[in-house]
Amino acid sequence: AIIQKCREIFVNKINQDLTGYDYKINQPNVCSPYVLSVSFKGLKAQVLMNMLDEKGVIVGTGSACSSKKQENRILQNMGVPLEYVKGSIRISFSSATTVEECEKASEILTQTVKELYAHIAK
Repeated sequence: AIIQKCREIFVNKINQDLTGYDYKINQPNVCSPYVLSVSFKGLKAQVLMNMLDEKGVIVGTGSACSSKKQENRILQNMGVPLEYVKGSIRISFSSATTVEECEKASEILTQTVKELYAHIAK
């Protein structure tokens, strides 16, 4: 139940705070509540991941089964356009994840995405 709640926190925060931004939640019909894949058109996943890491939020890029590869063949096979795939991050949850951590991390994520979009708009 906590894992589903954390996933919902992220989805709700992204949908609420990033209205008007170009993103995709790649698994609207949840395959696994333990993983959330989000793609941000025009952003570079590695840059977003590094910025989040500096702020204490650890995410991945690519799919969990191909973490050493830069491209994400899973998302491409799902029909996600390449301009989104390049800005895709993977957020993972475990039974050790708390609601408070998810609330804080989702806030940091949306603020960081806004910072990046503001930077590339210049």
